Order: sequence, then C-alpha cells, then structure tokens
Amino acid sequence: MTDDRCYCLRERDASALKTHTEGADKINMRGLILLLAAVLFAALPGRPQTAAPLTFMQTIEMPGVPWGPYTDHLAVDLKGHRLFTTPQAHHSVQVFDLSTGKLLQNADSMTSDREAKLMYVANGGEEAHEDFSFVSVIDASPMKNVADIKIEAAVPEQMALADREPRLYVDITDKNEVGVIDSEKRTVVATWPITKGQKPIAIALDEAHHRLFIGCRNTDMEGAIVVFDTQTGKEVGAFPVGGWVDYLGFDASTGRLYATCGTGYVYVFQRRDPDHYDLAAKAETAVMAKTGLLVPELHRFFVSVPHLGGTPAKVLVFETK
Repeated sequence: MTDDRCYCLRERDASALKTHTEGADKINMRGLILLLAAVLFAALPGRPQTAAPLTFMQTIEMPGVPWGPYTDHLAVDLKGHRLFTTPQAHHSVQVFDLSTGKLLQNADSMTSDREAKLMYVANGGEEAHEDFSFVSVIDASPMKNVADIKIEAAVPEQMALADREPRLYVDITDKNEVGVIDSEKRTVVATWPITKGQKPIAIALDEAHHRLFIGCRNTDMEGAIVVFDTQTGKEVGAFPVGGWVDYLGFDASTGRLYATCGTGYVYVFQRRDPDHYDLAAKAETAVMAKTGLLVPELHRFFVSVPHLGGTPAKVLVFETK
C-alpha cells in the first residue's frame, strides 16, 4: 500500500463546486415543512446554544447567497489558513480567511491540493440513468483518470479511505449496504448489508479500533448511526441521531464522533469502548444545517447553514475540546 494522500467525493459533489443544483438529495417539500415546523417550535431565541465538548466561537457570514435549502461540502487549507464553502444556491466556491472570517474570493471552480496524488470520484449511476456506477481513480497532478471501479448500484454516496490498509468504504444508498473496495487491486471485494438503519449517507472510520460508522436517514426527523466491525463486516450496534444526517467526523485523539443533522443540531458521541458510545453533547445550529467539517488540527468544527427563511447563509464555528 502506498502513502499517497487521497480525497473521496461524488461526481455531483465535484460539480457542486461549480454549478450544482440537484442530486440524490432532492428535497421532500412536505418533509421540509414538517421539519421546519418542528424545529422552529422547539427553538429558543438567540445565538446557537452549545454544550461541552463543543463551544460556539464565531459566525462567518456568506454574503450574497440567495434562498436555498442546501449547502455542500466544506474544506480547509491548513497552510493557507483558508476555509472553502460551497453554497449551492450561489453556484460558486466562497473562500474565507479562517482568522478574520473575511471573504477572500468567490470562485467558479476549485482545483485539488497539489500534495494530493489520488482522488476517488463516484460517478454514473442514477444521475446517468444507469443501474450501475463507478468509483473513478484520478491522478490529481495531471488530473488524469487512471482507473474505473465498477459498482453494481445506482446511488453510491460518501466514502471513507483507510490509511493502514488498502480499503475504501462506500455508502451504497439504493441497496442499503456498504461497499468495500480494495484500493490497490481496484475492485469491489465485499458488500455488507445494513439492517439497523435506512438510507446510508454519511460515513466515518475509526481505523485503530476497526470500526466503521454509517449515518442513516431513517425518516426526516430521525436517523441512526450504525457501527460495523471492519474485520468481520458485521454490525455491532447502532444508536439514534437526528434526521437528515449528512456528515460524520471521528476524532481519533479524543474518541469522539461528530454528526451534523438537518434537524438543527450537531451530536457529539464519546466512545466508551469500541462497541458503545454515549451522547456527550448536542449543540444547536439551524434548520437544514447538515454540512459539517471536523478539523482536529485546529480544534474546530464547522457547520454550514443555508439561506432558509429569515436565516442568512453562514458558517458556524465551534471549538472542540
């Protein structure tokens, strides 16, 4: 196995950096109305409420973003101390100074980090009107496609890449399973059925303890995080989380798992042992603020908030402890 740094994204996620307007996350308007009503009824006035181990630090406004219920991926440039956001309704990448929160530029597209040698891009499938899809392996230096790994599924979602072994894990939403890819042989070696949750979207990996976390959207208001043993491919447990879960981030240094949900909260779970996790915090964010990013190097957690109702588009910044 090489030590190449790799990035994983869907083709529609890449296109979101330029002109993304729709995808597998097509909104259920009735569900959103119910979600808005439930969350607004329960919400308290004022700025986001937090509880240890998350502390609210600041708000970074995303100017000029029109109404729209979604934001897409967040990314951080540690060397340049920059934050990249992708508000879908703005059809651009907004770049901010992490220290000041100042908008540095609006970009139509974004290139990969030069240090990254490989990228994994999920493409085809439902969006190409096919019942199969590919994980394409891209050499980021010349941006050359070096391999296509076929998956017998129409909706691959998020991916998690192992560092210690040649494994790439893929959420397969339409079949409610996890795909396991050998990243050296570039082939699917296993599929694991998910029985403790529905509609897998988010994913995170605790490689040291051989645990894979799958964030599932059971309903608009309720979800589940299903835990797999990566050595056996078996489910070892599941625990509840809010609806519209979209991002999972695992901090190996603290044993904490972070989950952002469109119901307006970040959930923080503390590992008690590899098979048991306790809810340690539940920080309030905003309706449909489901895009998150954990940056352990900065002790920060970022949450992207769309322009929805009277809430302008912004990024909430939390300190992790």
